[in-house]
Amino acid sequence: MDLKGRSFLTLLDFNKEEIRYLLDLAHQLKAKKKSGELGEEL
Repeated sequence: MDLKGRSFLTLLDFNKEEIRYLLDLAHQLKAKKKSGELGEEL
């Protein structure tokens, strides 16, 4: 999903699939940080 160049001002700026994607990505990045993984995530 390509969200490059988009601003997150309100949830109304995104559809259901985009919000789910952002939440899943945040969960994955948090888990990687907690486990000490480093690297290019995006």
